[in-house]
Amino acid sequence: VVDAAGRIVFLNGQADALFGYVRAELVGRPIEDLIPAPLRLAHVGHRVKFMAAPQDLRMTVRGCQRALRKDGTELLVEVSGGALRTPRGLFVAAAVRDMTERERASETLRRSEARYRELFEHAADGIFMTDSEGRYTDANPAACKMSGYSREELLERKVTDLIPPADMPHFRVAQEALLVPGSSHIAEWTLRRKDGALLPVEISVKKLVEGRQAIVRDITGRRRTEEALKRSEESLARAQRIAHVGSFDWDLKTNTVYRSMEMYALCGLADGPPAGQGGTLITDYIHPEDREWLYPVIREAARDGHGFSVEHRMLRADGTAIDVLNRCEAVLEDGRPVRLVGTMMDITERKRAEEALQRSEERLALAQRVAHVGSIDWDLLTDTNYCSAELSVLYGLPPGPSVGRVWDLIDRVHPEDRERLTRTVREAARDGQGYLVEHRVVRPDGTVRDVLNRGEAVLEDG
Repeated sequence: VVDAAGRIVFLNGQADALFGYVRAELVGRPIEDLIPAPLRLAHVGHRVKFMAAPQDLRMTVRGCQRALRKDGTELLVEVSGGALRTPRGLFVAAAVRDMTERERASETLRRSEARYRELFEHAADGIFMTDSEGRYTDANPAACKMSGYSREELLERKVTDLIPPADMPHFRVAQEALLVPGSSHIAEWTLRRKDGALLPVEISVKKLVEGRQAIVRDITGRRRTEEALKRSEESLARAQRIAHVGSFDWDLKTNTVYRSMEMYALCGLADGPPAGQGGTLITDYIHPEDREWLYPVIREAARDGHGFSVEHRMLRADGTAIDVLNRCEAVLEDGRPVRLVGTMMDITERKRAEEALQRSEERLALAQRVAHVGSIDWDLLTDTNYCSAELSVLYGLPPGPSVGRVWDLIDRVHPEDRERLTRTVREAARDGQGYLVEHRVVRPDGTVRDVLNRGEAVLEDG
């Protein structure tokens, strides 16, 4: 309570606690002692004006005002009161309420709402707000751009206006999942734009106390990437199937292995691993006779990061054996191997062909040895000459087949026959004609052999 001169004449215990004074310290002091210095002069003016108009018995100060505690700190207060006429004169009684915490909470709320609004307006994803009936109540710029509607146009529409008929079953499922506040639903839908175009989107809907909030993301780019990845994986799988090449990727950190379907096919598991055996190791199908030397190679690659390229056998699920070329390289992190990535190619047919060729060459060499017949293959483009093992015997060359120049052989021809043979060979090389000539060969030990030299040309484009 303040008298006409602005001096405090009474205050209750709550006022003591609010301003940090003992009651006796405030009684008789100007009310302006409870007001920050910059505001005191203005307050004196307001007080004098109020006291000069005693007919206005009520006083209300709107909003929060700054007040001053004994320790010099400021607080926000709400003041209401009025004039009291007494036999002792005119007094003013005021009720003062501490609003500091409420104002702080209000300011925090205002800042939070401002931040939310800023995020709402600038979010890259579309944000749609609806009431409980599915009518739009708000939409951010991204939502408008995504749908093709202006905000005003959206506020005149319902959620179902942007959902094509094919997605209505998804919408009904979402409605059932969003009956309780706080519940949410995430799914991929199709959004129908204003121009009728269909846009693939990922939508996350949350049930609020009043209405729903939907965050919608355009996944057109992601769909294209997924489709491109799917096509790439299908092409890779097809190429592996055609080439009989499987691939694997062994994560050494987690000890997990990815295997392509063709990798399983090489093991005789065309449909993938048997039920309940998703972790079946491809190494289980390595031929038992090859495991002893191959396992250390694999362990060394995992330990030291060395790649390898080896041929070995696999024992398929049906018991048949195939030959494979196993190539592997290590992926390093900070110099340490973390993954082994490789391929496995079925080379059974190649190995069989090589073995058949080797057997054929062995039979030819045997036949030439028995018949004392050697063979020669002179490549005119590179001027290189292949001589069979038996020809080396006839000419007294080092044992076994050899590769060299044809003129090195002519140097072994008897001097009296050399010019004639040279002329015959040159004509055959020039004209592509065959030849048949007898001549002598002088071996390194001085012995002379008589040979029948028969040749024919191999033509390309005449």
